[in-house]
Amino acid sequence: MATRSKVALKVNDLSASIAFYERLGLLTRDDSQPAEADLVYMLLGPQPILLAGPTIEDVRSHLDAPRIVFKPGDTLDFGEDDLAVRRADLAEKGFTNLEEGHMPNGSPKLTLQDPNGYKIVFYQRRKRSPEEIVALYTKGMDELESLVAGLTDEQLNLRRSPTEWTIRQVVNHLADSDSLFLMHFKTALAQPGSTFVRPPYDQEHWVKVQDNEHRAIGPSLALSRAIRTHIVQLLQHIPDHWERSITVKYSCDDEGHKVTVGGLLEGLAEHLEEHCEEIRANLQKHELTEGK
Repeated sequence: MATRSKVALKVNDLSASIAFYERLGLLTRDDSQPAEADLVYMLLGPQPILLAGPTIEDVRSHLDAPRIVFKPGDTLDFGEDDLAVRRADLAEKGFTNLEEGHMPNGSPKLTLQDPNGYKIVFYQRRKRSPEEIVALYTKGMDELESLVAGLTDEQLNLRRSPTEWTIRQVVNHLADSDSLFLMHFKTALAQPGSTFVRPPYDQEHWVKVQDNEHRAIGPSLALSRAIRTHIVQLLQHIPDHWERSITVKYSCDDEGHKVTVGGLLEGLAEHLEEHCEEIRANLQKHELTEGK
């Protein structure tokens, strides 16, 4: 049986999206999947991805766990080993509406917009040493706490646009992420080589059910701080921790994928870094950046 996608892009114009992404060279058709009206399975590299047109209301029913559905207005990031090669390729294909900029970590990026309002970002992967990654993982909480310090309840409820999370929701989501990956770390450190079956995680569902929109952020900040402090302490007591790994599955039938402690550290460090940038942009929009 063909593997269904875990990720979908909700699009307003299916044919325009297919043409755009095929022209970019990012997607190819996945002929192993059955054809359905207003649904097209593509391959993002080797990974299956679903393009869902406007008539598809319940996109998640067409996905395997963990289900992620992107909507127009979201940003799709693609790391590049050589951004100059990607820039030359885009120019050769006639993409002229490229915006140059930098990621929160200073890495250069190229941004363009697709026909449905998605922002496509190609960024230069930054090569960090293990020491730099651990420092980023540790210091991220300092930046987060500094950004939200002194904000009123009303200010915590600000958002950049109607479709984006509030500052409060972002902070509570970050505690979800840190707690969700805690046992990934501990299993990899204590029992490397083992298989870890993780429950499905639907972040939008968690945000809603846990009332992240109204909960105070103090406990979430404390939880994230405690988890990161605990993980860093463990690393100091396990010298060969970096390449210790586990195979993560989302069900017993899932083939699973290998993750290393080093990869987990880098992913969570960058995840917090990106959300701090999101909060900073939110504060800038509402002119609340003084002292931040």
